[in-house]
Amino acid sequence: MLRKRIAFGVAVVMPLAAGLPVLGVGDEKTVTIKGKAVFTGNPAEYKPTPVEVPKDAACQPSTTIMSESVILNKNTDPVTLRNVAIWIKEGPVDIRQKTPGPSPTLSMFDCQFTPHLLVVSSLGAFGIRNDDKLKHNVHFLAKKNEDQSFSFPMKGMELAMIYENPETMEFRSKLFPWMNGWLIVHDHAFFLTTDASGDYEFTDFPPGKYVLQAWHEVFGTKTATVEVAAGETKELNFLFAPGKKKTGK
Repeated sequence: MLRKRIAFGVAVVMPLAAGLPVLGVGDEKTVTIKGKAVFTGNPAEYKPTPVEVPKDAACQPSTTIMSESVILNKNTDPVTLRNVAIWIKEGPVDIRQKTPGPSPTLSMFDCQFTPHLLVVSSLGAFGIRNDDKLKHNVHFLAKKNEDQSFSFPMKGMELAMIYENPETMEFRSKLFPWMNGWLIVHDHAFFLTTDASGDYEFTDFPPGKYVLQAWHEVFGTKTATVEVAAGETKELNFLFAPGKKKTGK
């Protein structure tokens, strides 16, 4: 199911949640789980690839658009991977009680979607905004939710929406075929994506055993378990290598 509201202008059109709260655990010592999305394949096989934009297309980017399907940090040791979603699958917390943080926004700007990977909660709205001076479109290829396509005829047009069923789906533009990305919907708010260095960090959690999952659009889903004592920080890396592609959660 989908709930949406469309408006013109740059203002947010639905009430969105405030800042991400710290998990309330009373006086107990909290724990930290952090790590990296590590690429264990041959980095030389994955070179930055420019996206082909037809010269007669209505949308002409100001710079060359590079494919974001596989982005490696080849200068780090170990080599890390961007655009990885990581979330808590199981743990000593009720993951459905945490409220979402500030509403994320999917922007259509300079003939591409930003960010390429958007992770949201069904507990709060996320935004979609046209930041280009021409018409754009976004089509969510949903299966567990409603398959929807939205048009944004002018700059500043914004939509705020909620997908209510957890799902991993691709989104595309019907106008400019090189524009695409991924949306992951959770029914909780214990998730994040790797940063520019391929790192992640969960903080202010109660001690105990956690099951974490990590997902990448090309290298699939990984699952790992970690047990953390009060006041402890544990490092948990997710290892990704070329292989059979897996999608979904």
